[in-house]
Amino acid sequence: MTLKQRITLGLSAFLLILCCGIALLLTLAPGETEKKAASVDYDPAEVWDAEMSDRFSQILLDQAAAKKKEYKIPDSAVSAPLPDESCYGEAQSAAELQWLADKAADILEGQSLYFSTDIEIFPDSTIHYYLDETILVITWKQVISHTVFTFSEVKLMHPSQFRRYLTGGEFASGTLSKPTEMAQTVNAVVACSADFYAYRRKGLTVTDGTVNRYNPGIPDTCYVDAEGNLILERDQDFADAAEAQAYVDANNIRFSLSFGPNLVKDGEYVCPKNYPLGEVKKRYPRAAICQMDRLHYLFAAANMDLHYYNPLTMEEFSQCIYDLGCKQAYALDGGQSATVVMHDQLMNKVNYGSERLMSDIIYFATAKPSGSVNP
Repeated sequence: MTLKQRITLGLSAFLLILCCGIALLLTLAPGETEKKAASVDYDPAEVWDAEMSDRFSQILLDQAAAKKKEYKIPDSAVSAPLPDESCYGEAQSAAELQWLADKAADILEGQSLYFSTDIEIFPDSTIHYYLDETILVITWKQVISHTVFTFSEVKLMHPSQFRRYLTGGEFASGTLSKPTEMAQTVNAVVACSADFYAYRRKGLTVTDGTVNRYNPGIPDTCYVDAEGNLILERDQDFADAAEAQAYVDANNIRFSLSFGPNLVKDGEYVCPKNYPLGEVKKRYPRAAICQMDRLHYLFAAANMDLHYYNPLTMEEFSQCIYDLGCKQAYALDGGQSATVVMHDQLMNKVNYGSERLMSDIIYFATAKPSGSVNP
């Protein structure tokens, strides 16, 4: 806020207080002030201070409510608003970013971040962040179990900011793209690899509340509902796509992810020892989407980097994910698919050293209209 804006706001507040004081004097009935002064239980100065304090508090609350806007991205929008370049930033150590959590207090709504100023980041790496009044994103690398985890922690103000994009803008378009290209197409603040639905015929695919495909064979499904919550299901047995659609309608599902397995459900470790996808007993790069709290997410990709060459089994990966303290966690396509993109740049070192052409991403976006001025 500029000095001129602060002076203007201060003068406005003073005039409001003055007007309220005059109005209060006018509304007091004749003789009422004298009666209160004569009463043993009332001090005129205390009564005046209390009433003025209450009125001024209400004025501030009304101003705050008027200032706070609920931004959302329309369901029909093909892409999100363009991020504000001035809201991106970088740091070389976690200790530098104490101010960021403080500045994001309104967005965090009392929630705690997994990211901490005590975190020791991957040597010679950079922390990337984005903050406007609708979204906070912090992306960094950290060594866990001799593997390099790339985390992207996200807190949103509205569920519409958690989105999925299919190449070509529609189901089964027949096209593939790099994650960085898809992220740029939809104006993602941060984007992550999803389930690569086009690579297999089995599974349940829901987009925009519509079942596009239901072909049994993938045991675990992750749904994202209208409130932005991850709903994890196992061994659902729908008779057909129509019955699956009835479930989607009843639970206000926006989109789904079909890979798995479920790793954490309602805070409990639930990863199975065997699963038909992801070659769970072999050692590969891994990826997962986690929900920490309301509209609060953590994407994790575990890759090899430099001399940290220890790809994980699914069981080892799921234990690391469980230790994060998340409420829900679901494994997504790993291997060369495990990708994190922020500011249209690749954040992790993907397998084989190059991006894979894929059919889909999940992403998190600002809901603030392009060109709006930051407070």
